[in-house]
Amino acid sequence: MKYQHHDEQAYNLHLFKTDKFKTITVMITFRRKSVKEEITLRSFINQILLLSSKNFPSERLLCKEMESLYGPIIGANERRIGNYAITSFYIKMLNEEYTEPGMIDKSLSFFKEILFNPDVSKSAFNKRSFNIVKSDILAKLRSVKDNLRSYSVIRMLENMDSDSPLSYRNGYLEDLDSIDETAVYKYYKSMLNSDLVDVFVMGDIDFHDMRNAIRDMIPINTIKKQKESLFITHSTSSKHIKKVEEEVSGLLQAKLVVGCRIAPLTDFERKYVLPIYSDILGGPSYSKLFQSVREKNSLAYYIYSNYRRGDNVLIVSSGINKESYNLAVKLIKQEFDDMNKGIIDEDELKRAQEDIHSITKSIEDKPLRLINDFVSQFIFGLDNIEKRKKEIFKVTIDDVKKMSKKIHMDTVFLLHGGDQVGTDNN
Repeated sequence: MKYQHHDEQAYNLHLFKTDKFKTITVMITFRRKSVKEEITLRSFINQILLLSSKNFPSERLLCKEMESLYGPIIGANERRIGNYAITSFYIKMLNEEYTEPGMIDKSLSFFKEILFNPDVSKSAFNKRSFNIVKSDILAKLRSVKDNLRSYSVIRMLENMDSDSPLSYRNGYLEDLDSIDETAVYKYYKSMLNSDLVDVFVMGDIDFHDMRNAIRDMIPINTIKKQKESLFITHSTSSKHIKKVEEEVSGLLQAKLVVGCRIAPLTDFERKYVLPIYSDILGGPSYSKLFQSVREKNSLAYYIYSNYRRGDNVLIVSSGINKESYNLAVKLIKQEFDDMNKGIIDEDELKRAQEDIHSITKSIEDKPLRLINDFVSQFIFGLDNIEKRKKEIFKVTIDDVKKMSKKIHMDTVFLLHGGDQVGTDNN
């Protein structure tokens, strides 16, 4: 695969040439510092732009046009990574070799129409589209407790550090009522003028022609520079573990979530040692937590660990009986202590390396996964896939032991149903 990067002043352009796929994928990301008061407002953007545009003022007309373009796939998502909120839009279209000449330009023109020519009148988004999106957001915010496994992680993070972006939700009911179609359009314009923008293109492309096509497509000319680090840093780590409980009536399977702050890591630790650490601690069935808490002591219905690289946080999630709480926490602490002491055998290290190598290798099989990986490479400063597949095998037990000392248990959160007998909700 060949790669070119172009600094277009108002945005970065990343071009990846490969003949592996029959499609060409374009992804545009908008990125700015995450502000709690803007989260609910920003959540409108990735939905409302896909409902209609000025020249296609209904979903029916949008779908009809897409059919004439051989059915490109268009989508969007909103997420927070570390200190930044990131909104992404993408289009995946067939290469002209499998359609007809001129279809790439037509598809890019349609993508431009959706993103940059919205259905707006008098500085306000279309009222009908706005109401559809608002109803959808309202339903999602009201249903946050429907998935108690996810909700328990949210509540743990809010108790860990309520002032940090790591505790931010996907939106807030208390902000929703004050948002109207004028406010959403104003925020959309501010995104074009203020957000850091990156464009990623992958497929069997001509570098020169695609660069010109993207220049014609992106009507953004404001030059911006990143002012704040992506990574959240933790100023202090308490020597005392914070323990919090919350009751949900009728919940049978309690949710135990342990949050750990991670001290500043080296590049090698962040890229390679941290994934190995998490896999050995709480990855597949051979992991320490699975074997200790679930298999040997039968305390957990599930247990696993995962890390949030941008937040510098590692999280252990498990489903237990409330009565098993103290012993489960004790066993989890013991596994952290063993990792800290370097009580890891070569088989555990090798299996983790092979597991991560396999996951990394599988990224290359699907264009959207691959282009999302390119986005992560740029945002996190990760190495390319080929280098990652080699570097992961350079991690040693001593590396894991040294990094273990930078991981500190901070918050233990238990979500339970009190003394009532109920049913499990995820």
